[in-house]
Amino acid sequence: MKDMQGLFFIGGSSYWLTNLDILKGYQQMKMAEDCKPLTEFTTHNAVCQWKTMPFCLAGASGTFQREMNCALKSHSEYAQVYMDDLVIFSKTFEEHLTYLRLILTKLDKLGFSVRLEKCTFTAEKMKDLKHVTVEENIDQMKENTYEISQTRHKEGG
Repeated sequence: MKDMQGLFFIGGSSYWLTNLDILKGYQQMKMAEDCKPLTEFTTHNAVCQWKTMPFCLAGASGTFQREMNCALKSHSEYAQVYMDDLVIFSKTFEEHLTYLRLILTKLDKLGFSVRLEKCTFTAEKMKDLKHVTVEENIDQMKENTYEISQTRHKEGG
């Protein structure tokens, strides 16, 4: 998934939506053995290496996105990942429950957890990244334009 617009285009004709927030995203990814020495740091009594991908590692988010796209490729008709958000979309509720079960099983096999308080399950519309999806429509949310509409333009400047 290149961007959120692409995600909305793919899932735009869907009625049911679920958004899963992957807990600490790429920090759950295991480091390749040959890359661990590159993450080495020293404390007052030890030299340590990261076992999972650290937050500050250059390219970590791109690596995570690529790995998730690859891992979920067989589910791409009904699930897409954008950064640490995984969106599942379907036209019927029964279909949605099936897809949700498949994705949660896959995440469990991959060793990923989700942050329940940031997840939205089986919604008819979803607020995400300043957009609302409703069946085939994507509307910029009114709250995003409210401040602009309330701003007075400076004259002569």
